[in-house]
Amino acid sequence: MAPDLLIIGEPGERQDLLGRVERFGYRAVAAAASTLARHLDAATPAAILLSARGVEVGPLLAELRRDPQGLGIPVILYSELGGAIRDLADVLELGADRFLVAPVDDDELRAALVEVLGPCDPTPLGAPRPAGGDALPLRQRDPLLAQLRRTLAALDERAEAAAGGEAEVLDLDAIGLGGADELDLDDTSGFGELTDLEVELATRRVLRPAATLRLDEGERGAPSRREPTLADATRPVAARAPSPPIVTEPLAARAPTPTPTVATDALAGERGPATRRPLPGQTATDATRRHPGPASARGRLADEPAPALLARLGRERFSGRLVLRGDAVIEITWREGQIIDARGDRPRDRLVAGLRRRGLVDDDVADALDRRLPEALDRAIDALVEAGHLKPEEAARARDEHLSELACAAFAWEDGSWSLHPEAPSEGGIGLGRPLAEVILEGARLELEEALLRRRLGADDRCPRARSDAALAELPPPPGLADARALVDGRQRIADLAAIGGQPLLAWIYALVVLDRVDLVEAPVDDRSAIDRRRIRARSAAARAGDYFALLGLPITASRAEIRRALTELGRTFADERLEAATRSALAGELAELRAGLAEARDVLLDDGLRAAYLAHREGEQ
Repeated sequence: MAPDLLIIGEPGERQDLLGRVERFGYRAVAAAASTLARHLDAATPAAILLSARGVEVGPLLAELRRDPQGLGIPVILYSELGGAIRDLADVLELGADRFLVAPVDDDELRAALVEVLGPCDPTPLGAPRPAGGDALPLRQRDPLLAQLRRTLAALDERAEAAAGGEAEVLDLDAIGLGGADELDLDDTSGFGELTDLEVELATRRVLRPAATLRLDEGERGAPSRREPTLADATRPVAARAPSPPIVTEPLAARAPTPTPTVATDALAGERGPATRRPLPGQTATDATRRHPGPASARGRLADEPAPALLARLGRERFSGRLVLRGDAVIEITWREGQIIDARGDRPRDRLVAGLRRRGLVDDDVADALDRRLPEALDRAIDALVEAGHLKPEEAARARDEHLSELACAAFAWEDGSWSLHPEAPSEGGIGLGRPLAEVILEGARLELEEALLRRRLGADDRCPRARSDAALAELPPPPGLADARALVDGRQRIADLAAIGGQPLLAWIYALVVLDRVDLVEAPVDDRSAIDRRRIRARSAAARAGDYFALLGLPITASRAEIRRALTELGRTFADERLEAATRSALAGELAELRAGLAEARDVLLDDGLRAAYLAHREGEQ
């Protein structure tokens, strides 16, 4: 028997949802996203509940809507707000039918299921339809939704083809509209829950300015008295009067939760859909979309890690959105190479969560503030200052810390992907007030462990070499390593530098490398540190063996004068001023052992009694 609900998501969350749904009396099955097609082939569910955590929502829904069996299945998207999901327009664009904001309580979850599936004992699909479209669960209206999706999909394909040349003739029979009555978009009485907003969004997708669509000559007739219609799509969009921007409303109103009384009068009325001014070539509808447009470039973080990616976009003066997908989804907005906004899809990525971690907002008011703050970063910070939760002089620091933390959140990700979504430079937004180079250095120091830094820097025998002294001026060396600039001379190996300064020094060098201030070169043939290592290790081996004559390079018949001369010369050879800085740090233990062996050889061999005892002991061992 086909289930009422197919639950897709990560294991922990889908099992939790499965238990709750089954308690309501619905038949449900939980599955991984990778098994969606197999479950659709086995038994088509009445609806799908898709938990966005750990799932690539956009590609999954696109795959579902391309599958003929998946076109008419209502989808409930369950996710926290943030990342690519911020309002109703985003949900509809992804292809979902309903949206639940995580976390959700049992009452909200049950109400959504009743709305989509009907009660636990729903009206059979073949039963007479009750009066009023709104009375039907969504699954009994799915033929209309499926037809709408098929139509939009076909129009999308033709619009994309038309972008590269002459528009293809639109055959209405191919999309199931041949011979059908003309659709009256002013009359939505038969649509049930398909609201005016959804119809308007769908219509604007059809009539988008990407291309001009043409109807088959056989389908053309006298202009309809109803507007807009599909025949309207034969006119260029530029000829139309501009449509007013859409104001989206929440899908479902949450019941108010009791919260502590806080001074938030200044925040009241601020929450609402953030709007952007249309950029050149955009319609008002396009300007209200806050998720990235089509990607111009994609890549893997394994090939170009996040620090190198940020440094490159800064050099290229990029404008648009960078989306990073890995342990979470991070979206960073750029304007001419500067970061002006950043968002993440985890609760810890929200502004108030960061202020709470830094001790700037008390726990007892944080939840209330998080619900009432405006979505735009600058407006949210201004509201916090006005409401008395931040000092005016703390506003800039709070903005910089929030943007810096999110910009660096993906620095350690080794599995994941990135995509670029260019846009014309936008107006407004103060953005990051710190140099990008400083942010990258701080992120490398805080986010990257020494082992990962050594992997990112490549082979341990590579040597960092500064391009110029001026290239190092902007980034201060790590604390306690004032002479660090002298170490990036192209002669010190990564392994030696790790021994000298550990993770802080490697983080500084890595930041300089990704910022194109330092190159990694092959170790020189006349590597002075290698010469030191070879000498120290040879003499240290003799010291550990207790062979004083081998340590001094003398025969056992050597005179006292020869012993004194050998001790003096070896002391000079292994003095600190004769050794490379990298040698002193990397081989500090072996140097100490060698010097202790020389001191012991002096004490034994220059004392006649101890020398006689030592020689007798050697003969006994042999």
